Amino acid sequence: MAKVRISDVEQAEWIRSIDMATPELAETLEPDEANTLVHIHAEGSEKLLQLFEVKLPARAKQRVHAHHHDEIIYVVGGEMRVGNRTLKPGSSMFIAGETFYSFEAGPDGLHFLNFRPCKDISYILPETAKPAA
Repeated sequence: MAKVRISDVEQAEWIRSIDMATPELAETLEPDEANTLVHIHAEGSEKLLQLFEVKLPARAKQRVHAHHHDEIIYVVGGEMRVGNRTLKPGSSMFIAGETFYSFEAGPDGLHFLNFRPCKDISYILPETAKPAA
């Protein structure tokens, strides 16, 4: 395994969320979710960190969902509206694994980095979540 890996902006490949989703998930995505653009910097694995970049158009909404693992979102550009808060560039948000949340892009869209401790492509909706034991 390489000890140093570089993600070069000049070779960045942006992919729509729907093109990365499992067939089951793709069927459930709302248009704003399906057309979100993603660039993977570090894919991650069970033992390797995950880092990806996300771009949403103006006022795009991400409905209530959760992921299996903790994550940190860092706003690079635009605005992220979370409840009654507006996060501007330079702001960040920690979300514990399996915590439901939603957000909306501001009037100029949203550009953020998402960091997770390992590869996590889960997208858990409240109606499909398993009840706590």
